[in-house]
Amino acid sequence: MSGTHKGQLDANLPSGRDLLARIFAAQDATEVLTDKELQRAGERAPACFAEIGTVLGYLDRMASCSWGCRQGDHLIEYLCGRAASQTLASLRLMRFGLYDEALLACRGIGEIANLLFLFHHDPSSFREWADSSEQARRKAFSPVNVRKRLEASGSIIPIDEQRYSRLSGIAAHVNPATRPQAHNLLGVPGTGLGFQEAGALACLNETAGALASVTAGGSFLLGYDAGLRKEILGACRALVQQIGAIDLAGAEAHRATASASPELKSLLEDVRRQLIEASKKRGQRAEPPATSGTHVGAEAGHGRSAQAAAGTLSLDDA
Repeated sequence: MSGTHKGQLDANLPSGRDLLARIFAAQDATEVLTDKELQRAGERAPACFAEIGTVLGYLDRMASCSWGCRQGDHLIEYLCGRAASQTLASLRLMRFGLYDEALLACRGIGEIANLLFLFHHDPSSFREWADSSEQARRKAFSPVNVRKRLEASGSIIPIDEQRYSRLSGIAAHVNPATRPQAHNLLGVPGTGLGFQEAGALACLNETAGALASVTAGGSFLLGYDAGLRKEILGACRALVQQIGAIDLAGAEAHRATASASPELKSLLEDVRRQLIEASKKRGQRAEPPATSGTHVGAEAGHGRSAQAAAGTLSLDDA
C-alpha cells in the first residue's frame, strides 16, 4: 500500500439513510434503462429475456409440486427452488447494474445443474450425496469432483470447467486482477456504474444457459410423464435457441478485438481526456476516467466514493 488517507467525512456528502436512498434510486433508474436497452438490443436479447420467464415458470412449479407431490424428502424440489431463487436474484442484480453479483448467482445455478445431471446419469450418487456427512459430501461432491464424475459417466456437463472458471474468476474469487463491475471497453471498475451493455448481455445469456440446464436436469428426476417432460424440455430448448453470442467468453473476445483497433484506441483516449476535463471542472481528482456513478481508480487506487457519486453525479454524467 502506498499510503493512507486521513480526514473526516465531507459534511456536504450524503450519509446514512440519505446515502442509501440515493444509491437505491440510482439502481432503480438503471433497472428502467436496462429493460429499455434490452428490448432494443437486437432480436435475441428480448426474446431470451421472455423465454427466461417461461422456463422459470416451469422451474418454480417443479419446486412447488404443482403437478402432484411425490412425497418423500423433496430434496430435488428444494434444489429446483434454490435455483429458481438464484435465477430471480441474477436477473434483479443484472437490472441494477450489479453484474459481478449476478454472475455469482449464475455460478450457483450451474453447480445445481451439474449436480442434477449427475443424479440423472448416476442414480446411486443421489443417495450418496443425501446420506453422506457434511465433510464427506463437501469432498466427494465439490464442483470439480462433480464435473469429473459427469465426465466419467459420459454425460453432458452443463457448466464445464472453462465456464465455471470464468464465473469464479470474475464473480467469486478475488485476486490482484480483480476489477469490480468493469464490463466496458474502457475497463473502468466501479461500484455504481449504471447500465453497461456488455455486462447486461453476458449476465442475460449466462443466466439463460444455467436456467435451461437446471430445469432440464430437474425434469429428468421428478418422475413426470413423457408428455410433461417433453413440454418442459421444449421450453428449455426454445430458451437455448435465443442465447446470444455475448456470454462471458464472448464479451472477453469482443473487448480484446475492439481494444486492438487503432481507431477505437484513439476514440477511447479522446473520451478519457474529456472525462478527465469534466472531472477537473467538478473539482475532483483527474487521474482516473470518471463515469456515470461510482468508479474506482484502476491505476492509482483513487476514485469517487459511493457518497460522492450519490451526492453529485447522475446516470448521465458520462
